[in-house]
Formats: sequence, C-alpha cells, structure tokens
Amino acid sequence: MNILMVHWYYPPQVGGVESLMRSMVGELARRGHQVTVLAASLGKNKEVSRKENFTLVRIPSFDPQKKGGKVLGEFKKEIEDLLTKNDFDLVHLHNLFAPLTPLRSFYIHELILSQNIPLLQHSHCLNPTATGRIIISLSYDRVIFISHWHKEATLKMPAAGEDPGLFIEKSEVVYNGTDPEKFSRGKFNKREIRDKLGIGEETTIICPARIVNADGKPTTRKGIDVLLKAAARVKKVNSKFKLILCAPISYGKEKWRTDRIEAFRDLMEEENLKENVLLYSSEKDNLPMEEIYAASDIMCQPSVDEPFGLVFIEAMAGELVAIGTRSAAIPEIIDGGVDGYMIEPGNDRELAELILKVFGEDKKKIAEMGRKACQKVKEKFSIRKMIDGLEDIYRKVKR
Repeated sequence: MNILMVHWYYPPQVGGVESLMRSMVGELARRGHQVTVLAASLGKNKEVSRKENFTLVRIPSFDPQKKGGKVLGEFKKEIEDLLTKNDFDLVHLHNLFAPLTPLRSFYIHELILSQNIPLLQHSHCLNPTATGRIIISLSYDRVIFISHWHKEATLKMPAAGEDPGLFIEKSEVVYNGTDPEKFSRGKFNKREIRDKLGIGEETTIICPARIVNADGKPTTRKGIDVLLKAAARVKKVNSKFKLILCAPISYGKEKWRTDRIEAFRDLMEEENLKENVLLYSSEKDNLPMEEIYAASDIMCQPSVDEPFGLVFIEAMAGELVAIGTRSAAIPEIIDGGVDGYMIEPGNDRELAELILKVFGEDKKKIAEMGRKACQKVKEKFSIRKMIDGLEDIYRKVKR
C-alpha cells in the first residue's frame, strides 16, 4: 500500500509518538509498503528526503509555533500538492485532534474526504477541550486507540452540554509496540555504559519523561515531582542509588526546559538529592536510550492518565523492573508483582517503600521478573504485533 503518515513531529524530535512512528515506518517498509511521512520542518524551508525505506516531507507551515492566515494558506496548498502528486491508498493521522493545530486538522480532514481516500485517526492522548472532542468525532474510516482504557476514557468525554459521551462510529484498539531486540540486555556492556555516565555500582533508576510540552507548559502528569520526593525518602534509608532523569530537549524553546529543570534543581537542593540525580538528554549527551536502559536496574514513571506508556514496554524488553501506577492503561501492561510493580498515583511514601523493597529483593527473583516482562513484550507488545493489527485495519478500509 501507498501510505501517508501525518504528525507535527518526527525524529530527531523525541517523544513517545515520534519513537513509535519511526518503528512503525520501518516495519511497514520492511513488509513492502510505500510510506511517506509529513511533519513540520526543522528550519525555514521545505525539506524532502528520500530515505532508504520511506520519504520524509517536512514543511514550515506545519510548525505549531507558526500561526496566521498566510501560514494556514501555505499549509493547505502544500497538502493539496502532496495529494495531487501521490496516489495514496490511505492517510494515517497521529494525534491530529490535539490542541496544537486545530485548523490544520480540519483542512486535512476536508481535503482527504473530498478525494475519497481512506482516513485513519490514531489517538495517542486525551484532549477533552471542545475543539479536540469535535475533531476526534469527525468522520473517519477508523479511530485507533492505544489501550482499552484510552478508548473508554475518550468515549466518556462529554460531546456537548449534558451529552453522556462522544459517539465514534468505527474504532479499534491496537496496543503500541517496540522492537524487543533493540533493548535486549545481551547486546550491551552495562559496566562500559555506566563508566560513560559516571555511575558506579549504585542501584540505578531511570525515569524517561518529557518535562515540557510543545506549548511550553510543564508536563506534570509524568509524576517526576512524586518520584523526587520518593527518592528523598529513600535516601534517608539508603543513599547508594542513582536516579537518571531522561528529559528530551527537542520540544518547545530551550528556555522553557531550562526553567523547568531549575524547578527540579530547587527540589533536589531542598531534599539533598544533588549527588543522587543525573539530568540527562539522549539528544545532547550522545547515548541512545537503549543504552541508558541497559545501564539501569529499575524504570520508574509514576504518571497519571497514561493512555499507554511506551517507556514501560521498552524497559520491560530490556528486562528491567518497571514501576508505574494503578491508573489508566498501566494495569494493561504490568501484572503487579509478576513482571513489574504499581503504586497509587501521587503516593510518594508508597513509592519510596516499594523502591526500598526492590533494592532488598533477592537478585534471582528480580531477574525472573525481568525475564517474564521481556517475554510479555515479545508476545503482546512487539512492533510486529502492532503492525499486524494496523495492517488488518488497512485491509478493512482500503477502497
């Protein structure tokens, strides 16, 4: 099939959706599909790069930071030109109901439907705003949700006034996937990576989480504040640990991220955590995320309202102990006490007690949990399993 994938961002911009799309494009191309990705330009000019297995089209008018009638006119013209020059079998949108570019989303919807091309909307997050609810409930051949919780939570959002919820005619759940081999612990030398990071023999916790949204607002739902408060409690009992905060820098302005990091530094100073916390960015510090996972012992992200949580299956593929919360989609990923652990959202005391428990667990038990977690990813959350689900939907909607 000839597929157009659309999202504001694509690597080197880093985030869950961006990482997922890169894996998705690679696997679709491996299976013989022709894929074009449309994303925002990284500079002032249009960029078209024909990779080995797909085409990447970047246009300045797709940048969420650019606004105004002229920009929207340029965007509409670029979409029309792209559709005219390519005979796409379907268009696969990612999160184009989120609050960043609503008018662009309406334009795309109108243009695609006018050409009778099958249109999919892949929902990776919740957007309970009035505009978001309207866009996601427009006419699509399918709306794809990334977990059962995510689907149910979206459908419960009120459509208008006293309406009981949204009506989406055709929707399916396809879990996110990752490449288990990419994160296989056997591929890496843990000691060498720790040396690069300046980490000794301390038990190491990784928290891979964006700290600033594309609109410049702090990302609060990842629970980093909760994790730091829990770390302060842990330190009173056991000070021999490292916490790696992997905060991407590629969203928004550098000042926004700097301001947010300063707030964390204040908390670290207050709680005497400066020696225990390493602020890290894979883009800036030149180590890929799979190596940071391999250098760690525990992955913890105490987030709330997580529609899926790609970092959990990445960590589990690397046989790490994953700690999440008993909320949203996390219980669909982690079987508590079997292949990971969960706490109540916002409970830094419970999190600290759990981390200390993991510190003291028998190493054979922890290793067995890691093996079970990795096996679950292979069976349920692999990128191949995800593409199987998407291909099934593609076949259903193809005209």
